[in-house]
Amino acid sequence: MVERADEIFVLTASTATGRGDMHANCSKQGAQELALPSLPHSTGRDHAMARAALARKVPKLGARPRPAGELSLGAARSFRGMGGRFPFLPSPGAWVIVSLQFLIDALGRPVADGETLDANHLHPFETIKIGAEQSMEDRGESTDEGDPKHQQQPTFNESEVDNQVGAIVVKADCVAVDEEKVEDIPQVMMEDSQKPSSNVTADYELVCSGQEVIKVGKEILLQAFNWESQKHHWWKTLETKIPQIAAAGFTAIWLPPSSDSLAREGYLPKDLYSLNTAYGSESELKLLIKTIKDNNMKAMADIVINHRIGSTKGVGGIYNRYDGMPMPWDEHAVTCDTGGLGNPSTGEIFHGAPNVDHTQEFVRNDLKEWLRWLIKDVGYNSFRFDFAKGYSAKFVKEYIAASDPIFSVGEFWDTCNYHDSSLDYNQDKHRQRTINWIDNAGGLACAFDFTTKAVLQEACRAGEWWRLRDPKGKPSGVVGMWPSRAVTFVENHDTGSTQGHWPFPSEHILKGYAYILTHPGQPTVFYDHFFDWGENIRNAIIDLIQIRKKNGVHSRSSVRILEANDSVYAASIDGRLSVKLGDGNWDPGWGWNVATSGPSYAVWERHMWPEGEQPKK
Repeated sequence: MVERADEIFVLTASTATGRGDMHANCSKQGAQELALPSLPHSTGRDHAMARAALARKVPKLGARPRPAGELSLGAARSFRGMGGRFPFLPSPGAWVIVSLQFLIDALGRPVADGETLDANHLHPFETIKIGAEQSMEDRGESTDEGDPKHQQQPTFNESEVDNQVGAIVVKADCVAVDEEKVEDIPQVMMEDSQKPSSNVTADYELVCSGQEVIKVGKEILLQAFNWESQKHHWWKTLETKIPQIAAAGFTAIWLPPSSDSLAREGYLPKDLYSLNTAYGSESELKLLIKTIKDNNMKAMADIVINHRIGSTKGVGGIYNRYDGMPMPWDEHAVTCDTGGLGNPSTGEIFHGAPNVDHTQEFVRNDLKEWLRWLIKDVGYNSFRFDFAKGYSAKFVKEYIAASDPIFSVGEFWDTCNYHDSSLDYNQDKHRQRTINWIDNAGGLACAFDFTTKAVLQEACRAGEWWRLRDPKGKPSGVVGMWPSRAVTFVENHDTGSTQGHWPFPSEHILKGYAYILTHPGQPTVFYDHFFDWGENIRNAIIDLIQIRKKNGVHSRSSVRILEANDSVYAASIDGRLSVKLGDGNWDPGWGWNVATSGPSYAVWERHMWPEGEQPKK
């Protein structure tokens, strides 16, 4: 069975004859053989050139001819296509490049390599939207909401193939195309009925990384600590709560840093291999992790490797030597920006401790060995990278590839766009920086969606629900650009808890959860809200989690924003859920049942009648 989430597939609607001409024409372009039928030239040079450009990217499929109306399947792992919303054309002569996740969602099961698919099974997915989109600014488009450039259709340019992940459907025309002329592919023309919808997010997309990561996008995280947890025998205390957490529907538990640290909270690490800390002993930690995994949840380690406190003073009188402990580094392991003899930092400097020089091969080798130890010996299976903007994301990619965690997320906390003290409506530049970090990490890690937090809490605080729809009609955060890599949240130990650096308005907390637990991305619930804010808050969060799981909402779920104004935000998710935030009058109408509601929010489920029993309106 084919179950890798990093593979791209080519579906070909084939006929029983005429493959020779197509083979010959593709060969003229230096392309591998494609399982496409020979068709007369009928749709023009634009489509032919687009086909030629894609053909050069697709390896040999080796599919045999199929009867019309069937789709043949072949893997094309190295292909990166252009994102766009195009009509599904399950007819002879059409070929479709899709992600495995699309096929799994369409069929409701894994897909076998070389399997023949009945095209009728895919009819519910009449159109598809695949791809992490670039920001308008990166595409050279105006960010003015009224600019007519927003309405122009995407230009299929081969140079974009390696910058965008996704799919395209193109009529296969047997026209010999001069390869030298393929460099500037003209715009692929579409009928008005085929134009992209501005209200649908990038539903299905993935990076061809070769790593089995971020597989199904159904994680629901609990940050299982706050800034004061180290005071309460935490490993023992938390171990007793694991069955309750699992019963609520969480799939992963994020634990605080578990290595020896100068600060009791764990964020100034010293000896990374010492697991006897203020949170508890090594044996207590291992028992906690075992209990988490026994309850079918993932155990996420908080990886603090941007900086490290030394054991003895070195150059400059700074604690930048690590004598007498595992990883006995000297000053060359510390960046020259922070008092060491290493190379300059590859990211933002953290001034509270010597910054680790990740450009040093011996440093990276030691860290990779430690990460593997955390998984193999300690029992962790997921990572959260602290202060991820302190060093290049390419090193995160290397560390993940070497240690193979099931799930990873980076804390790329960047300042939002403000005008004076007012949060800007357009946060494209902010979320694009997060997208760039994810991309530089090879797509192997998600990132916390600080853009969504900023926009959501401001919308809730001021009733400015229009903030939740970007100029293109999509969600305003990272979740609107690369949803499968967005980990959404409303609060964490830095923004809330006793630190309170950037707290979500407490009176609106359930509206925040009503949003992130019904929308795409992979949501995170904060410990304090679940355990310390009372039974009513906890039960409301549990209801939202169960509704999300019951209706199959995942990181790539589609969103159609129906209203976003001064009084109400309303959206439909996968056509299964409808969500309303705000005091304005709105409901989804006939055929929907209220699933849960609270102060200024409501969630509806589509009513499902037995087959043949749906009443007339």
